[in-house]
Amino acid sequence: MRKMLLLVVIVSLSLLVVPAFSQEWETKATINAPVEFVVGGTVLPAGDYRIQTAITSPHRLILTNVKTGDSAVTSSLDIVLSPPGSVAPESKMVFALDGKRHVLHQIVVAGDTHVHDLVHGPDVVELVTPKR
Repeated sequence: MRKMLLLVVIVSLSLLVVPAFSQEWETKATINAPVEFVVGGTVLPAGDYRIQTAITSPHRLILTNVKTGDSAVTSSLDIVLSPPGSVAPESKMVFALDGKRHVLHQIVVAGDTHVHDLVHGPDVVELVTPKR
């Protein structure tokens, strides 16, 4: 009886936990990062990165180095391009120097009408928009 109960608990937990961690990802672009950089608390090497968004949550991004397999998952907010209806002409990563480290702040995907502005913790200085 205990074995049957244990089996039921394990199966029940797996049905709850596995969907939370398994996401389907859609590849949006491959972008070259010319320098080592930081995303969240993860340091990633320079190289080509596959940029993917979660199909069920397009504000979740995973960056994977196509050569080494190093990766990081992050969240973003959308910044709509101006004027409305504009599309990004090319895919690129936008970095800012924070002390001696390059921090990834934005990802632009060719053809999108928005920029993925990465969400950072309080230890990272955000990009500042110049006043006009």
